Amino acid sequence: MTRLVGITAACLLATALSTLRLGAAPQVASPHPTFRGGVELVDVDVVVFDKTTGRPISGLTASDFTIVDRKTPQTIQTFSAIDFDHDPNELALPPNVPLDVADNRTARSTRIVLLLVDDLHIAEALTERTKDVVRRVLHDLGPQATVGLAFTSGRPGVELTEDRALVYDQIDAFRGMQKLRGGGVELDAGGAMPGGLPVLARDPSGELGSTKYWQSNSLHAAIAADAKVLGTETLRRKAFILVSEGVPTDIQGLFDTMEPRPPMEPTSNTPDARARGPSFMDMDLLNAMTAMRRANVALYAIDPGAGVPRTDLSAAADMPGAPAPTAADPSARLSVLRGWNSPATMSANYLTQLSDFSGGFAITSGDSLEAGLATLLGDLDHYYMLGFVPSAVDKNWHDIQVTVDRPNVVVRARRGYQLGAATMPPKNTKEPLVAFAAEVLPATDLPLKMFATPLPSAGQKLTRMAITMQVHADREALRDPDGELRDTLHMFTMALDLRTRKLTKTSIKRERQVLLKPLPGAVTRPEIVYQIVSEWELPPGRYQLRTTVESDKMHKAGAVYLVCDVPDFRKADVALSGLVVGFADPARHAVDGTAVEHQLMPIEPVLERVFSASDVLRLSYDVWRKNRDDLVTTELRIFDDARRFVRQGVEGVPMTASGHVDVKVPLAGLAPGPYVLAIAATDRDKTDVREVGFFVK
Repeated sequence: MTRLVGITAACLLATALSTLRLGAAPQVASPHPTFRGGVELVDVDVVVFDKTTGRPISGLTASDFTIVDRKTPQTIQTFSAIDFDHDPNELALPPNVPLDVADNRTARSTRIVLLLVDDLHIAEALTERTKDVVRRVLHDLGPQATVGLAFTSGRPGVELTEDRALVYDQIDAFRGMQKLRGGGVELDAGGAMPGGLPVLARDPSGELGSTKYWQSNSLHAAIAADAKVLGTETLRRKAFILVSEGVPTDIQGLFDTMEPRPPMEPTSNTPDARARGPSFMDMDLLNAMTAMRRANVALYAIDPGAGVPRTDLSAAADMPGAPAPTAADPSARLSVLRGWNSPATMSANYLTQLSDFSGGFAITSGDSLEAGLATLLGDLDHYYMLGFVPSAVDKNWHDIQVTVDRPNVVVRARRGYQLGAATMPPKNTKEPLVAFAAEVLPATDLPLKMFATPLPSAGQKLTRMAITMQVHADREALRDPDGELRDTLHMFTMALDLRTRKLTKTSIKRERQVLLKPLPGAVTRPEIVYQIVSEWELPPGRYQLRTTVESDKMHKAGAVYLVCDVPDFRKADVALSGLVVGFADPARHAVDGTAVEHQLMPIEPVLERVFSASDVLRLSYDVWRKNRDDLVTTELRIFDDARRFVRQGVEGVPMTASGHVDVKVPLAGLAPGPYVLAIAATDRDKTDVREVGFFVK
């Protein structure tokens, strides 16, 4: 199944040395304070709501909170109040338009949210409603959230990203895998369960042979694995939003003690329980809860059937031990369906327990979906971040309790921690730069942007890529005693194959000696911005490119991640390169300078995507044709955010070996707002399309 990826693999290196001469918003770091002897700071994010109004309570101070660790009050060392108010006028691209430029500064968003869609426990009948729930959450979170998507069945998901189009694209293809509703466990497509006979032979209870267990195991394993990866992030609110109908099993009391419950006594329904030990499901659940608590991840559960009438009758047939109706007592099965141990009731209680004990809450079948989503988003938008240094230092599990000195409030927070349990960043002794791009979110100390475009490469197995790296530097930090601006950059790029979730064997390491020469008449600013365009080759596929840049002069490093498609030009009848956006006026520059390796691009790429209506853009791209004699036309269209057509133009591709197109795009007449620029290349019945999202201010 899909997992968030932290990179640990060693990479093959290719080194190049070159010198760069160029014509002419720092980050405010917020690290943890340093405490005695390197003792860990324990972070606790706390949500406080008014019990009567259901609204978040603002204006609290550290003195309003009490943290008790094993009955001992703790001193709050760090405190911050987070209130994110959505700006209805904030610019946002249409949801189905992918970002073609990556900016690591967007990784400083206030919240990290992983949408975990439990397709193994969602009925096929709830497919469309589940999609609507995910789309609603994505829309209401706003742009200041890093979002990922995972499925418990193993469907491809999306790594944590600011590119919402990637998430929308994957959820559009979702389908629930259960035929039954309300806790049924019949899968749409059956198959042998994992484990094999040797394992089952050691399991007299038969638990490992049940479909219900292995579906649940997949869910709990996904929670545990992804929570461990998120444990490396400590300064932002983290949450799982679990979309699931729940598991029809009783877990009452399991998380109170965080110990496996005693084995069941033999009954008429479990005649071979003499060798039974702790439940495998109990162990999986405890592992998942421990991982969330150690990583300080709250789980919010949403039953996609919340507020929708359901019938439990069909589900009861799959419940182990459900009494069969008899002529003498035809209500026997109904008593199970309506009682505390009905599938629907147990599934709802399961979601509630899993959420409450991690610091979140559940929206279940009896709740209003609209009201629940509003409260959930309020939790993510308004919270307090507290930190304390434990008075007792050990590696054991610590139960904690957070209270607020206010009447009539609801407090949600983590319930425990364990020192030394957070996931540590992976190490790579062969290539230190890997560590900066090894976590699920990029390092942001050095502000970076990245753009990548595939270039037609006839008859080659690998596709040429032009990669533009934009660096934002402190001008005075680069100044030498002679007044010149110099730096040495160490750059490392690797590719994560999004199909296999593994690194490719291809990577590239470069060192750049930078000498910056201001352009004549350029305005001198504290920040200097420059670009380096380099060539790389990749096999066709879909990748997340991860590039690290380290500055010797500024003693900083940053990383930036970009998802891109690399086409196989050998197999295509017609295919487009990436769309390179520039300014039509050659005297106008978006940055202080750009160095292009091997003349890969005929224009200076502009990585900004906000323009004025008075701007005239220059669009550069190549069209690949398998048959060079074919006449290919390319059509340029501009759409607004509702996909309404606003402008059109047709260009004939020059009959040259490269099939290069260079066209001017005036923006005059476009009202302020988001737009999509689309290019379609057509060769008879074959068409390829590329799109760029942009804004007019």
